[in-house]
Amino acid sequence: MLFEHQVTCVYSLEATDGDEVIMFGCDDGFVYQMYKGTSMDGDAINWYADLAYDHFKSPLTWKAYLKAMLEVAGSGYSEYQFSYDLEYGSSDVNQPGLESEEIGLSRSDWDTGYWDVGFWDTHDIEPVYFPMLGSGTNMSVRIQGNYDYCASLKFSGAVIQYKITREKR
Repeated sequence: MLFEHQVTCVYSLEATDGDEVIMFGCDDGFVYQMYKGTSMDGDAINWYADLAYDHFKSPLTWKAYLKAMLEVAGSGYSEYQFSYDLEYGSSDVNQPGLESEEIGLSRSDWDTGYWDVGFWDTHDIEPVYFPMLGSGTNMSVRIQGNYDYCASLKFSGAVIQYKITREKR
């Protein structure tokens, strides 16, 4: 992680509910709590994940990529962008742009709250589909965001739909 100030000390403890709490001090004299809130002391959190290139067990076959499905989990409103690189990001292949997605997930825990208060049709994981255009022998998924108001997300899986078109020359 890249912080605005240099981290000088870190402490981890177990809260009364069993969750881990991580505190750290910085050279600006302040103490911060990790994984708390939707921003870094009011500033947007710039994040990204570039996954490894995958040739789908066929490194010498050219594939036409059709659709991606991401499994996204969370407990609030969030936004992110999806993209992918083809053929190791080569400039010889048309590379796609970013697709933006807004998602609202909520958690419904059993044995908490009151029976007649709350929402019973909520879900905290959802498949999100993106159309894909382009061809190559391999591809890499990219997801990213830069916000100070979005809830955290967990991407637990991706399914890529493609068809084999020809052998690589």
